[in-house]
Amino acid sequence: MLFDMTTAGINWRTAPGAQRNKKAPLPSALTLYWLGFCVSSAAYILHVFLGDHLAPLGTALAIIGIAPCGMAWLFSRALFRPGAQKEVWPHALVAALYALGLVFMIVPEHGSNGLMGYLGSVYHLLGSAMLLMTMLEPLDGLGRARADRRFRISFAVGYTLILGTGFIAALPEMEAIREPARAALASTALICTTIAYHFRTAHPLDGQARRSVDRETNVELADLALRLKEALQAQQAYLDTDLKVADLARLVGTADYKLSQCITGELGFSNFNQLVNSYRIAEAKRRLSDPRFNGLPILTIAMDCGFASIGPFNRAFKADTGMTPSAFRARLKTAAE
Repeated sequence: MLFDMTTAGINWRTAPGAQRNKKAPLPSALTLYWLGFCVSSAAYILHVFLGDHLAPLGTALAIIGIAPCGMAWLFSRALFRPGAQKEVWPHALVAALYALGLVFMIVPEHGSNGLMGYLGSVYHLLGSAMLLMTMLEPLDGLGRARADRRFRISFAVGYTLILGTGFIAALPEMEAIREPARAALASTALICTTIAYHFRTAHPLDGQARRSVDRETNVELADLALRLKEALQAQQAYLDTDLKVADLARLVGTADYKLSQCITGELGFSNFNQLVNSYRIAEAKRRLSDPRFNGLPILTIAMDCGFASIGPFNRAFKADTGMTPSAFRARLKTAAE
């Protein structure tokens, strides 16, 4: 099976024509946990079947394959909890589990008494708790996650079957086939985890999807804001007295609602009229300041700048400058004299 790593946030090669110095996107937390589980499980499986024949490599496989249950728990949290990767305590527990596993590799004959016996109990308790939590993670919030319910239930049932079979393999009567059975279960878990990983990358959690949509929307609105400013500044669309949202949206090539989102979000205006009037007032101030327009009535300047009547112009002008257009012109004239 060939996996499309791009959907997981990994970009190993630079696309043709892309700049060489452009940084590739970092792998997502879900991808890192999945890779960690795959590597740890594969190392455990190889150690069970080939460890006795590989000498030093067998020791390395044993070290890498210490805590696949911890990686499975982190992976399960990332599957079903938006933002779970930001929590420190689960990573600390997995690190403690791994550290204890290393200790018991160094001191294999630790017995059941004393400090090593106590640490052994802690190690097995932590491992069992993580196995149980991996099974329970998809059930947390099951009632709220209607669109994701089938996937959550399938994951929980599949993992329960694997875990239950593992407990059966741990019975004293199964000692002869215990390790091969656990390796077979690890292989099954590896396949199921990979399926779950690719399902999640194709169907992100609501929070993940929303963040992705928000990023795309922000980029789109920023580009729309540039086109909108171009239409208002270079093309002077605001001079049209009858200019409406639909007219401006058509001019910049977007939908009405997206234009409104850009105006109130990206550009920070209260509404369409406030945006357009800001350009009209700026043009009116320029003309009132220009001696070439001294002979023109204020009404003419107002209508030439896009206002339909003198009342709205006076109110908008005073709101922007704190004075009427007449007072603004008179003050400039006095200053010039």
